[in-house]
Order: sequence, then structure tokens, then C-alpha cells
Amino acid sequence: MATGGVLGGYIFDLTESYHIAFAVGLAFNLGNLSMVIPLVRRYVRTLGPQPSLA
Repeated sequence: MATGGVLGGYIFDLTESYHIAFAVGLAFNLGNLSMVIPLVRRYVRTLGPQPSLA
């Protein structure tokens, strides 16, 4: 998950431009979210309803 931040920092060091570095960091983090959200939804769906303790 830290790939976006690390790559964004590296690009900033090369270009000294926050615009490009921020865009790359944002793109990588959105890509990570696009992979994690379906996994979380699938995990929650497989849990099913839980019995109440009360």
C-alpha cells in the first residue's frame, strides 16, 4: 500500500514537482483501493449474519 507514497516521493525528487508526484501517488492508491474493496466485500459477505448474544 505504500507504493504510491514511495513512488510519489521518488518522482518529486526527480522532477521537484508536487503536481506530478501527487497525481502518481493518488493513482497508485486508487489502484490499491480498487483491489482491496472487493476483497473486503467478499470477506464480509462470507461471514453472513451473526447470532446476537442478547
